[in-house]
Order: sequence, then C-alpha cells, then structure tokens
Amino acid sequence: MSRQETELQIYARHVRWFVPFLAEPSLDGEELELIRSNLEENIERALIEDPAIDKLALDVEVSWNRIAEMNLEEMTWLGVLRIQTDVGHAQIDVKDIQNVSIRLSKVLMKNVGELNRQGRITIDIDSPLYVVLSANKTNPKVEKWDVPTIQRYKKELGPYLGLFSGQWSDYSDVLYNRRIENNLSNRTSELHYYERNSAFIYIEGEGYEKYWNYVEDVMDPPLVRARGVIFVMLKLQDLIQRFLQELPDLKMQDISIIEEKQAEL
Repeated sequence: MSRQETELQIYARHVRWFVPFLAEPSLDGEELELIRSNLEENIERALIEDPAIDKLALDVEVSWNRIAEMNLEEMTWLGVLRIQTDVGHAQIDVKDIQNVSIRLSKVLMKNVGELNRQGRITIDIDSPLYVVLSANKTNPKVEKWDVPTIQRYKKELGPYLGLFSGQWSDYSDVLYNRRIENNLSNRTSELHYYERNSAFIYIEGEGYEKYWNYVEDVMDPPLVRARGVIFVMLKLQDLIQRFLQELPDLKMQDISIIEEKQAEL
C-alpha cells in the first residue's frame, strides 16, 4: 500500500512468529540449543536470499520455551518456538509478512524434517505460523485511539488486523468495520487485536520500550498456550482416529492388548 493510497502510515517495529511443537524427553538442554542456533542461522540466511522479502533486512532471533509436561505417545513435553525480528520502523506491505511466513514454514520443515522422521519432535505445520505484528509509530501521529479515530483509519488498520484474510483494496465498509471490532486494550494510547492466526499490537512511542516486557511476559503466554492446546488436541484427535481404525483388528485379540492400545493414547 503506497503513501498516496493511504491517509495514515503505520511503521512496524517487531514481527514475531510462534510455532508450537511436541518433543521427546531426551530432546533438551545442549542438543535443543544447538538445534535452535542452527535454525536461527538457516532462517536468517534463507530470508536474506529470498528476493521477495530481502528489503525487510531481517535480523532473526530464535528462542524456545517449555509450556507444559504431557504424555502423548513418545512425546512428553509441549514447547513453543519463537522467531522474532526487529524491522526498525519499516513501512511494511502486509504481503511481505505473508511471504515471510510461507518461507519460514518451508525452512522449518527442511531443518527439523529428520528429527520429525525419527519421531523426536513434531512441529505444528498444519496451521499457519501465528504472527504478531507490533508497531509504535504512525504518520501522522495519533494522539488518541478512541472509537472515532479507529473508525476513521479502519481501511489503513484493516490489513494489519487480518494478515491472512485477504488484502483487496475494494473491500466493503462492512468488512472493515468487522475487522476493527474487539480492540482489547483499555488504553486509548494502545491497540490490541488478536485474531485466529495473527495479532496486531500498537503502543505509542516510549511506552513501547517501557511496556514491551509486559507484552512478552503477560500478554504472550496465554496466546501461546492457546495455540499449543489446539495443536495437542488435533494430535490427540489423530491418535483416536487411528485407534478407531484399528478396532476391527483388535476384536479378536486379548483384552489386555486392547487396554495397552488405549493406554498409548
């Protein structure tokens, strides 16, 4: 979206992608740190080499957190991979973020494919990577994000509030009005929008640096856990489906074998 086409320019500061995964008990410590380091290097190289997105000048930071202990076949714990880049107040075309997300999915699959085949780790590749786009600058400066202001700039905000929902220029007011609903921030200096596969956070100026730890420590964890729970439930559904498919073969077997199969779920 060019400067001539929009009344308000929004400048992004950080883009973060979250990817839940399941891992076996031995995948921890130094080995996981080595995987993380190699993944960070490979992601950054892949994005730099991609001519469609190298203008973002991405400096990638990869980290991981353990979310919960569980027992799902050989996997015993749920974690989340976080990929973050500081885009330094770039005016980003939303299509660039979509391209980066697609590219990241391919890089992840390439780099964890062997571990996945060994049954040591399972990354959520069936869902889009969850993207959190955050900004702390606009032009012109917005003094107060009250309802009239959000309504005024709904077409400029719209693409950031639905990163995977299409970005046609001739959308109706009905669609834009739907996208700007449910701002979760109680402050008129901030915007907090959380959708199924993406989120947009705006915190003005110095407040961004001051409250960024709050965003990471308080606002991110429920979002990450929710995505992790969805991932686990889908995997559990797959296990139940496999068990049901095996039922005809189990009818003639000893009850202890059937109980053993159930225990594996």
